[in-house]
Amino acid sequence: MNASAHERFHHWLRARSVGVWEGAFTLIELIVAMVVMAIVISMIGTIVMSALRGSTDTRSGAVADATVQRATLMFTSDLSAAITEDRAQSKLRQPRVLREAVVNGTLVQSSDPADGGRIADIDDVRMATSREVQLIADVAPVKGSECVTWRSRADAGRAVLERLIDPAASCGNGALGHEIVMSSPLLPNAAESASLDIFSYHMMCASDVCSASPAPADNVCESWIVHGAVAQKQLRWVVAVEVSIQSIIDEHRSAARSSAHLTGEITSRRAPTYRAALGC
Repeated sequence: MNASAHERFHHWLRARSVGVWEGAFTLIELIVAMVVMAIVISMIGTIVMSALRGSTDTRSGAVADATVQRATLMFTSDLSAAITEDRAQSKLRQPRVLREAVVNGTLVQSSDPADGGRIADIDDVRMATSREVQLIADVAPVKGSECVTWRSRADAGRAVLERLIDPAASCGNGALGHEIVMSSPLLPNAAESASLDIFSYHMMCASDVCSASPAPADNVCESWIVHGAVAQKQLRWVVAVEVSIQSIIDEHRSAARSSAHLTGEITSRRAPTYRAALGC
């Protein structure tokens, strides 16, 4: 290679090297690019996480609403089905006898000759407390009535609402069926009773019938609400049950809440004969 060719080669090589270095990124440019990329990725991640969280919240809310709606429908259905079997068959036709049974808690003898003088109790409502209701109702496909228990209780930090079905002769064991209708975490900032004392009772009876004192002249048909346990004798004065239920769905650190407050009448106690026995 002659001197002229050698110089031309070195000139070309130097020009090539300068072009390569001029087209490369500097360290500062690389750092800026990495920071910008991190910001963009962070923004995209935030958007995706917000969308996923919103989807979870929506799903949890729908589940909570559906759980409460199902529970209220089941409870009102049981109230509608609550009735003493003898009265369902229209065998108690003596108003005076029925009134004594309703007011004083005495047993009633069937007036149907085919019964052979069978004695029955008015036990549509067998127990009524702030955490438990027991009803005699026809809720199973088998012939006759069953005992349906709705119970609110605490279990491992959760508020559980359960429904148990038993033969009419025994209640509260779930021999014929047991279902956890709702299970929600107990609120840490509230008293346990606020989540578990969910039942209260609408009572009705005429003042001259229910009061031990002499009756007033106007014979007022009184109504009141009991928030605790109803005395055994007064179970026959319960005409409606009030319930406050709340479902909390906690899913993947997301919680949704749904609640309902309803008053359900005991259908059998709306009958004119029963209201007349109450003096109303």
